[in-house]
Amino acid sequence: MNHWLCLWQGRHPARLDRPRISVFAGNHGVAARGCLSLSRGSDPQMVANFTAGGAAVNQLCLAADAELRVYEMELENPTADFSAGEAMSEADCAKAFAYGMLAAEPGIDLLGLGEMGIANTTSAAALCCALFGGGAREWAGPGTGVVGEALARKITVVDEAMKLHRPQFIDSFDIMRRVGGRELAAIAGAIMAARLAHVPVLSGTRTSHSHLQAGSCQLGPQWNHGRQFQWTSLSDSQKPKDTMHFSWWLIEPRNRHT
Repeated sequence: MNHWLCLWQGRHPARLDRPRISVFAGNHGVAARGCLSLSRGSDPQMVANFTAGGAAVNQLCLAADAELRVYEMELENPTADFSAGEAMSEADCAKAFAYGMLAAEPGIDLLGLGEMGIANTTSAAALCCALFGGGAREWAGPGTGVVGEALARKITVVDEAMKLHRPQFIDSFDIMRRVGGRELAAIAGAIMAARLAHVPVLSGTRTSHSHLQAGSCQLGPQWNHGRQFQWTSLSDSQKPKDTMHFSWWLIEPRNRHT
């Protein structure tokens, strides 16, 4: 980890004087299909818990002496149901990318990225299907406790989305706008801005991997090169591709300091 930080920051020893955790919150229209365990409309309550300091991420930030920023992505205006059409227009998706770029402010030494949104893992499963291949059953898991009929609906929703959109995918941006969400696009934008500013990025769990890959693809092949480090999980996640551990992607571009 220290070696990786030094490479990105271009100095030795590496510095962590100002680490930041940025959490993006969005609302997914696909939640109307009933593929979730939490109630629709609970996003504002969860954001309020973040800002009040009552969430787990607040305690982690305190322990690491890291700043926390929470970005609301039009919670009152969900994206469209991507199983029936495009989740976002090109303009809406580009706006979310640009908004996310604001997270990579000058002066920060490390950027940790996360997101919150009801039905976000449904969108992430669709993104992973589109980016990495495979079927919905391989990627769509229980998330925060989706079981039984709700889990079956989740798998069906992702399968329907792939049948609808896969023949029309153009590039990673097009995949994001068709089956992604505002908060996922914002994280991809944050990754792009951080990479260009040589700010190290930590992004954990499969949901984050989907927009990490989308963001690195947008930067071009010379940036889309990384190494994956496996850390012991602090979660009891049962998502199929999470395999009971956190997977932290530490992107290392070929052209490091140009």
